[in-house]
Amino acid sequence: NIVPAEAASRWEIRAEKRSTVDALEKRFFDIAQGACLMTGATYSWRYFENKFDNCINFDSLDRLMVDAIHTSGYTNVKVSTDAGAGSTDVGNVSQVCPTVHVNMGVGNMDGYTCHEEPFLQYTDGKGAYEILRNAIYAQTYLSVEACTDATVRQMLAEAKGQLKQDA
Repeated sequence: NIVPAEAASRWEIRAEKRSTVDALEKRFFDIAQGACLMTGATYSWRYFENKFDNCINFDSLDRLMVDAIHTSGYTNVKVSTDAGAGSTDVGNVSQVCPTVHVNMGVGNMDGYTCHEEPFLQYTDGKGAYEILRNAIYAQTYLSVEACTDATVRQMLAEAKGQLKQDA
């Protein structure tokens, strides 16, 4: 076998918290540098997407969204504070703006993950479109509540204040 003169790969390092990603990233680059020193190779890198921050959740806002989803008629809701939720760019948004992130199940009883092709059967069809409609109704309902309900406005103001304190 002949070793190619050049090779390329794409790596993504993910974890629940940004601090963990940063520590793992440093180790990754140390390993790459060590391999280069041992073999005489060189490497270069660039970020192919933004880094993802961990999501800042506010229980009070999550409860409002879950209630809004229930009002829409949908009950299979999972709040993203579960460690299994994974990283997402909404974490970056949540650093500067109170953010709600919930997952609405699509009826996947076969155990496929969203990164597997068979999962597509659950995301493109009548059931998925009904869930999407309910999500749109819930977001619209909560947006109207944020504009018209003094209690909801106060909750949002407190969350914004907390973000500024933590910054």
